[in-house]
This record gives sequence, structure tokens and C-alpha cells, in this order.
Amino acid sequence: MSDGREMRDSSTILPDGTAYVTRIVPVPKTVSPEAQQMLARVESDAPVHQSLEERRKGTDTWQAGVGEVSKKMYPVNVGADSIAGVPVRVITPLTIAPEKATAF
Repeated sequence: MSDGREMRDSSTILPDGTAYVTRIVPVPKTVSPEAQQMLARVESDAPVHQSLEERRKGTDTWQAGVGEVSKKMYPVNVGADSIAGVPVRVITPLTIAPEKATAF
């Protein structure tokens, strides 16, 4: 780690049988620098106690942000709809060749 702490594989088994296992998995050099940066993020895997409403709000915010970034690379139209009562996003190209167009 860059903060000076030594990281190494370890395992401990408590008398009650609880096992604590740490495995260090290096970020592969075979992926893009952007992927390496994303994979190298330090994130806790501790449970996050959120209500369903809080989780949905966070997911919606995340999707909107990522969607805007993605639209800059791959311009598309994004619309909202519902299928069997489930909210969905309908993503279509900015232009569709007449021979490829279908009625929705």
C-alpha cells in the first residue's frame, strides 16, 4: 500500500470457528490505466445499512452521473418507460436507419 502499511495474505481462526481471511490480489497490468485506477480503489465491504428508499435514491443518482459520462462517449437518446410495472430506461441511437427501425 502507498500509505506505508505492509499488506500480506493472512488467516486467523478463532476458537469459535470464525475465520478471518485476507488475500492480496494485485491489480492486473494487462488492463487499461483507467481500469487499473478503478480496480485500485479502496472500498469497505462492510454492510451498508440503508433503507430501500435510500438505496434507490443512491442508485438513481449514480446511474444519472454515469449515464451523462457515457452519453458523451456514445451519444444516444434515453427515455423512461415501464414494462410490467417495472421502471426501465429505453436507450436508442440518435439516428436509426429506416431499414433498421421497428415500431415500439
